[in-house]
Amino acid sequence: MRNYPFHKTVVENELIAALGQEKVSTSQIDRESYSRDLVVPYNCQLSGDSDCPPPLADFVVQPETTAEVAEIIKIANVHKVPVTPQCGGAQGSGSTLPLFGGIILDVKSLNKVIDIDTENHTVTTQTGLIGGELEAILNNVGFTTNHLPQSLHVSGIGGFLSARSAGVLSTKYGKITEMVLGMEVVLPTGEVMRTKSVPNSAAGPNFNYLFMGAEGTLGVITEATLKIRPLPETRRFQALLFPDLMAALNASRLIMRRGLWPAAMRISDELETVYFHHQESGSQMTLMFDGFEELCSLEHKEALKIAVELGAEDLTEGPAQKWWEEKRFTIAFPSSTHPLFGIPTPGHIRIAGCIDSAGTFDYLFKVQRGLKEIVEGMNMFLGAHFSHFYPTGGMIYPTFVSEVKKGPESARAYNEVWRRGVEFSHSIGGTINHHHGIGLNLGRFMKLELGESGLDNFRKIKNAMDPNNIMNPGKLGL
Repeated sequence: MRNYPFHKTVVENELIAALGQEKVSTSQIDRESYSRDLVVPYNCQLSGDSDCPPPLADFVVQPETTAEVAEIIKIANVHKVPVTPQCGGAQGSGSTLPLFGGIILDVKSLNKVIDIDTENHTVTTQTGLIGGELEAILNNVGFTTNHLPQSLHVSGIGGFLSARSAGVLSTKYGKITEMVLGMEVVLPTGEVMRTKSVPNSAAGPNFNYLFMGAEGTLGVITEATLKIRPLPETRRFQALLFPDLMAALNASRLIMRRGLWPAAMRISDELETVYFHHQESGSQMTLMFDGFEELCSLEHKEALKIAVELGAEDLTEGPAQKWWEEKRFTIAFPSSTHPLFGIPTPGHIRIAGCIDSAGTFDYLFKVQRGLKEIVEGMNMFLGAHFSHFYPTGGMIYPTFVSEVKKGPESARAYNEVWRRGVEFSHSIGGTINHHHGIGLNLGRFMKLELGESGLDNFRKIKNAMDPNNIMNPGKLGL
C-alpha cells in the first residue's frame, strides 16, 4: 500500500511541463531497470515473488541542470511525492531503492566539467559525471583527483559524495570527503545552496559534511569543486609476504608511525592470500608509493626495511604492479578455484557482501578473527583485506560468500550474517561502515553507531530540512 498518496497523472503532467517529455519516463522497463541495486537479488530474487515484491518507481526523470532538479523537488513537495536520487546505480546497500515508489531522479545527465583550474589545483564538475570519465579528462591535462575506487568506471561523483567513498589511494590522499572544497545542493524544499570553495574556513559548521554521507536524504548534490593534483612523476611497487596476518598488520602500524605515506597499502589475510594471490600460506602486502623519484625511493626503502625486520619475504615489484595494472578494479577473488565461486547449484543463489568497518590497529586483527569465526560458523566463506590506513588504524574489507536455496531462506541468511557481523564489529569498537554506505541494508544499525541521542538529533535535522519527508525516505535508519 502506498504511503504517499498522489495523483500520478497530475504529477506526470507537471514533470513533463517542467522538463519536457523526453526527460520523463513511465515505461515499465525504465522503472524496473532503475528500481534496483546490488542488494536486491538477495532479498527479492524474482520480480513475481509474492513474498517480496521489489520496489518500483512511478517515474524516472533525467534533468540536465540544477534548475531542473530544483523544479522536480518543488513539484514533489507540492504533491508529497518521494524522490530517490540515483547516479551510477552500482550501490550495494539499498540506498537507491525507491521504497515508496515516486520519482527516481537520475543525475547522470548532469555530466559537464564546469572548470579545471590548474593554477589553483581544482576542478568543478556536475555530479552526474562518471568518475572514470572525469579522471580521463583530468589526465589529458596532466592532473588527477587520485580518487580511484573499484567502481570508478560505473559510479558517478554524486554517488561518491553521497556514500563518502574511498579509493585505493586513500591512505595517502584521503577519501572523497578530504578532496571536496565546496558544493552546490538542491535542498528538500527546492532551494539551492552553495558552500564556498576555499581551502578551509572557520565560519561556523562545515556544511559539506552535512550532505556527504547523507545518501540523498537531505538534498541532491548537483555540483562539486574538488582538489586535483599533478599526475605523479613516478610510482614504486613492492609486494611482501609475511608469515601471518598479525605480522603484516604490525608492519602497517610501523609504516604509518614512521611517517611514511604509501599511496596504496593493501594487506590480504591468509585466505585471500591463497585464493587471490595464489600463495601457499602467509599474508601478502601490496605497496605502492607515488610522487617524485627521490621521495618514492626513500619511502620505499624505509618501508622495505620495516617489513624485512618483521620476517617478510621480498616478492619484488611484480605482484604489486600486476595488481595495479590488472586487478585493482576487479572483485576480491576473480580467479579463485574455491567451489563457492563456481556456478551455483540449480535452485540456489550465491549470496555475498562486505561487512566493512574501521577501527584502531588493535581492532583490525580482532575483528578479522571474530568475523571469520562467525561467518564460517554459518557455513560461509570469509576472506578479507585491509586497504585504507590512517595513523591511528585502518579499515577491514571482509567478503562473505555462500550458496543458499532461492527464496525466503536466502534473504534470512543474508540479513542474519549482516546482523551478526555488524553487531560484533560494533561490540569491539569499530564503526558499522567505512565507505560502502548505509542505505536500507544497514539502517537498522544506525542507533548502534550514533547512539540514541545522535540518531534522535539526526531525525530532527531531517524533519527540519525535509518536513514532507520526500527525500529518499526509509534510508539511514530514518
